[in-house]
Amino acid sequence: MSTNQPANYDRLASVYAFSEYLTFGSQLVKCREAWLAEVRTCQNILLLGDGDGRFSTRLLEGTSTTQLVSLDASLSMLTVARNRRKKREASDDRITNLHCDILQWSAPPHKFDAVVAQFFFDSFDQETLKKIVAKLKTTLEPTGRLVVSEFNIPKDTRIGNLRGRFTLGILYPLFKLITKLQTRQLADYRSLLMNQGFHLKNEVYFSQKTLVSQIFRLESNAQREISL
Repeated sequence: MSTNQPANYDRLASVYAFSEYLTFGSQLVKCREAWLAEVRTCQNILLLGDGDGRFSTRLLEGTSTTQLVSLDASLSMLTVARNRRKKREASDDRITNLHCDILQWSAPPHKFDAVVAQFFFDSFDQETLKKIVAKLKTTLEPTGRLVVSEFNIPKDTRIGNLRGRFTLGILYPLFKLITKLQTRQLADYRSLLMNQGFHLKNEVYFSQKTLVSQIFRLESNAQREISL
């Protein structure tokens, strides 16, 4: 069953970094920042799943002209992120915070040259995520890129497969208890992206392949790069 009611991550905002480190150590941070250098070359970025602001802080610290839009359904997460950037003296005047459910957001056409989704897709079921992917395609420039950092259940390593299943088997019930998340399992977002015309350009894995960070481009642009 699909639900359009977003999970409430307010209760996790103040302890997000600590709980993450207890579970994955530094691996989630490394996964998020895998393509940081490439993202810093972009000028207009939509950020989904910034959480407590560690990624946006790092991104702004390394650029002088980049403009960010951080969209989050949790006001507490946006507040914690803003306070983090202020403490680190990151350029908060170059980021627009949108307290909004992405399903209710009116996506401006071809606005962004990069969309970064940081452990964001895992909060949605297949039906809902299909709508989100279509919206992201609309708001992304034809030559833009989609950067996705996400959980993964590898099929080519037994240890990684068991670890991935075990981890998500714990996290989904836990997040349901804390945030009222209704999603039960990781959606097949790769197939959804491919069906919408996205092409996987590159990917790197972490933590026995249970974490993955990927760069997708729209198919027409990806084919152009290959031909060159």
